[in-house]
Amino acid sequence: WKQYIDRKHCSLVHALIAKQSVSQLGSDSRTFDALLCLPVSIPANATSLQDCLGDYFSQEKVQYERKECYRTQRLWTTSTIFIIQLKRFRNNGTKITRSIDYPDEIDLKPYIVSVAKPSGRFKLVAVICHSEAFAGGHYYALLYRNGHWIKVDDDKQSLCLKKRDPNAYGFFYM
Repeated sequence: WKQYIDRKHCSLVHALIAKQSVSQLGSDSRTFDALLCLPVSIPANATSLQDCLGDYFSQEKVQYERKECYRTQRLWTTSTIFIIQLKRFRNNGTKITRSIDYPDEIDLKPYIVSVAKPSGRFKLVAVICHSEAFAGGHYYALLYRNGHWIKVDDDKQSLCLKKRDPNAYGFFYM
């Protein structure tokens, strides 16, 4: 992991947001991957970001070397900035418009398996939103700044009375 971060082509952005995940098949095989954001699906019964994370980190039954076993996805390292992306679009291009609740603070400790466990606690600092459909649509952001939430929409900024938005799909935690 240190070699990945120390590479000459690795930018400051990578150093701040890269995290490492580990996928384990049974007790035999571990695979490590670098992630810039955690892409999570929205299960049919999910109402919160915690539901989506629970689904992402749940065991999955797979075939491995002609045996049936379980694969689990976990975090090995975290980063200064932790980005979670909701997969709002299905393969056919239709959008999942259901509102997903997201917390002000998130604790990822239950999903971290490395020996040197970082704190795993993060506070929400920004939310990226997408309104309308796959083929078009509009992006805007909600940012936490100087003790207030601000909506940034193209060249306009306004004080945001609530930081909950049904169009939220990207969450930046620090």
